[in-house]
Amino acid sequence: MSFTLAGYYKSLQTSGALAELDAVVDQSLTTKGTDIIVPDFADKIFGLHVKGATVALGQITSPSLRKKSLLDVGKLDVGMVTTDNFMFNSHWKNPITLTPGEALRAYVANTAGAPETDYVFVALGDEVKPVEGDVQTIRCNTTLSAGAPAGIWNQCADLSISQQLDAGDYNLVGLRVMGTGAFAGRVIIPGSAYRPGCLAVQSVNQIDAEGARRGESGVWGTFNSIYPPQIEVIGTGLGTAFTVYLDLVKVSA
Repeated sequence: MSFTLAGYYKSLQTSGALAELDAVVDQSLTTKGTDIIVPDFADKIFGLHVKGATVALGQITSPSLRKKSLLDVGKLDVGMVTTDNFMFNSHWKNPITLTPGEALRAYVANTAGAPETDYVFVALGDEVKPVEGDVQTIRCNTTLSAGAPAGIWNQCADLSISQQLDAGDYNLVGLRVMGTGAFAGRVIIPGSAYRPGCLAVQSVNQIDAEGARRGESGVWGTFNSIYPPQIEVIGTGLGTAFTVYLDLVKVSA
């Protein structure tokens, strides 16, 4: 009962025509060139985000989608500094069902005069159930080595949590990742096949994407206070310091 945030990335100039992006290599999913292979445990699309300096169109395709209609992405984040996380195309309440084992591809069209880096993010999951319990938000910090490359998931150092957690197990029900150059962040939860995440923000006054916080998209996973999640970030011109907010519900002592 969770989801994985997967990505596509490429430097390209499309002259207004749709062109394929490469799947970002992912330790939680099978990727092959331009394809993300839809896993058995996450066969529904819960959300989409398309980003690029001059991006003009976005489209998601797969064999099962072709039987109905290809998925044209309506809201686009034009520009390489995230300022409008409401450009996340939400399907939390009406997920799009795929076929496990099929290849999922992402296309964009841009109007760049030279190759630019474009991204597509897809939230793949199984189901979303309402969250019960009191949600607490914990601030954390983490770091990343200087010169982290664009177009890959970069694993950050262990989280430095601003306050002690009561001993026990916690459900993660939301996330905020803030830092220079980050376009998205996600969590590695010990023992979980999923790597759920969110669109990142660059400053404290920016808006979280729909579904990112306080149980809006269900339980993302469970961890013990001794072994908190680790953070991965992806973006262009990544900084070295990130602030992370974990939305948590305690489930056992």
